[in-house]
Amino acid sequence: MRTDFERISFLLQTAAEWSFARSTDDNIEAASDLPLYITNYIGSKQKLVDWIWVHTPDSVKSVLDAFSGSAVVGYMFKTKGLRVVANDRLRYCYHIARAIIENNSVTLTDDEIEALLKSNSKAGDFVQETFRGKFFQSGVHGIIDTIRFNIDQLKSYKKDIALFALGKTCISAAGSYGHFGSASRGGGNRRADTPKEFTERFNSTIIRINELVFDNDKENRAFNKDILDIFSDVKVDLAYFDPPYATEFSTTNYESTYHFIEGLMTYWKGLEIDEKSRVKKYHNDHQTVTQANAEEFFDNVLEKAKGIKYWIISYRDHAYPNESKMKSLIDKHNKTSRMKSKDHSYSMAGQNRSGEASHAKEHLFICEPKSATKAELESEPFMTVADIHGEAAKDSDARVTAFMGSKHDMLDWIWKYTPDGVKSVLDLFSGGANVAYFYKQKGMRVVANDLLNYPYHIARSVIENSSVTLSDEEAEALLQPNTNAKDFIVRTFYGYYYTKPILEFLDNTYTNIQQLNSYKKDIALFALGRTCQIRACFGEFSRSKKSLTEPIPDDANKYPNSHLGNPPLSEFKELFVKCIHDANKLVFDNGQECKVYHQDALSLLPNVKTDLVYADPPYMTQFGFNDYEDKMHFVEGLMTYWEGKEILDNKRRNYASQT
Repeated sequence: MRTDFERISFLLQTAAEWSFARSTDDNIEAASDLPLYITNYIGSKQKLVDWIWVHTPDSVKSVLDAFSGSAVVGYMFKTKGLRVVANDRLRYCYHIARAIIENNSVTLTDDEIEALLKSNSKAGDFVQETFRGKFFQSGVHGIIDTIRFNIDQLKSYKKDIALFALGKTCISAAGSYGHFGSASRGGGNRRADTPKEFTERFNSTIIRINELVFDNDKENRAFNKDILDIFSDVKVDLAYFDPPYATEFSTTNYESTYHFIEGLMTYWKGLEIDEKSRVKKYHNDHQTVTQANAEEFFDNVLEKAKGIKYWIISYRDHAYPNESKMKSLIDKHNKTSRMKSKDHSYSMAGQNRSGEASHAKEHLFICEPKSATKAELESEPFMTVADIHGEAAKDSDARVTAFMGSKHDMLDWIWKYTPDGVKSVLDLFSGGANVAYFYKQKGMRVVANDLLNYPYHIARSVIENSSVTLSDEEAEALLQPNTNAKDFIVRTFYGYYYTKPILEFLDNTYTNIQQLNSYKKDIALFALGRTCQIRACFGEFSRSKKSLTEPIPDDANKYPNSHLGNPPLSEFKELFVKCIHDANKLVFDNGQECKVYHQDALSLLPNVKTDLVYADPPYMTQFGFNDYEDKMHFVEGLMTYWEGKEILDNKRRNYASQT
């Protein structure tokens, strides 16, 4: 992969998400450059790595990721040039860390990948016999048996990569909630991969893991030890802790939740299947962190870790021990601590039925020796948004929308380097408006600009607009049939994008939107464009149904709820209304006169007076260039009903881009 961001994107694993067909806008930006392969690892800190890095002391050169899990945090530290030691008691997590943390150069060749997929008469049938009718579609169980046998012919890091890939493929291909705590009757979930899809997914996953392997010129290590046994083997500047917390709602036993993947790592060698278990778990007597033992657990861990200078502890809302007790435990072990908090969305089973993720507070305890001076404790690397400018009136982690190249997950990092004296800012290429909105939350006077119509309406809706929203009655009116509606969209794009009913809906709804004025119209166009974007494959329109006819006739079946498939009109309408409500929630007054423009950047610059210009243009790199208007041509054309656009007679029905 070309950049650290692309490497990390692959590891940014959602906690138990549905397939891409059920994705919300949160998935789009990760998918804009890379295919989305879902790994459902519970508790992953994928959205928090920048926030964790902001609170990492500058002097740190080495780190222990003590409960490495999916390795996303350890991998982030590796990309920063730190020496990383990763540890996890689970075998699957150990193989992940060996594959991409400890391993600096080894990858699997095409021939080796092909050999893993070849039939082998010597392969066992344990998965077929034990898990028949569970988790996977018929025929996949035998493939897992075969691949697992063939993996044993590999050695060292090659074997780690293959085991990582097989486990990751099984988690994604089961089509369930990303874990193995339940099994559908009749075998597998309707979203589960077919045998052909499973092998294709496995092949692609290995290729992607290969691309993650890089050398950061440090001697990184991976261990597979109980937490209390690891500290004698490592000497590092910082320990990062993200243990399996017990909360007032539940306890988490990762080995039980991922019993199939854990068993697969050793092909269940030495493990005894509990025949009474409906999902065929093996007997697991490892002690789970519970409300009753949580305090003792942390006391023992921190006692063992007292020789490490810095600690960063990820702490869940409503966890045990409680915040006060955690602070006293840290103090007991001769560390001073400050807690930083952040609103965070946990997507359990992808989404709940209302389409909303679960919201909770994520906390970090930043811990240093008590001998640290006040100046050290308040030094710039530890300063947060609240430390510098005070809390914003709205959720500081709010996402306006996903957009190609969005910097939403880098906002804390951008804010860290924003000079203290700045009171006004020009976001010159506003795009999805996430950066402009973030600055608005900080109480600044914000000027946003973009040459494209869709970003212009986004920014007018939530940057310039400070109070106007669409009522439920107005949203409902947009859905009503309009005899004056034209049929340009259905005539032009039927057979290329979406179904005929959806295209007719777009014709009708666009006509209804024209009855609105000012910011109400902006919100409606923003919502309509966002709905199309969410229900587009990877959030863009680089392919149509026509381009899929040859040479990949079955490809559309992989994305049934995108513009390449057949999403139900009812769901499309519901999503549109939800997008209106989402936009309404973003509207607030920060007490400043914010402004939005729709101009060429060079023409605008001499006419705007701000303290700061933030520029995130569509860069050209050695690998290619980003033409946002071309990739988003359908949504961009929709904003003006293609007025003045000459539709090209090709497989995409796009138009010549001005950018």
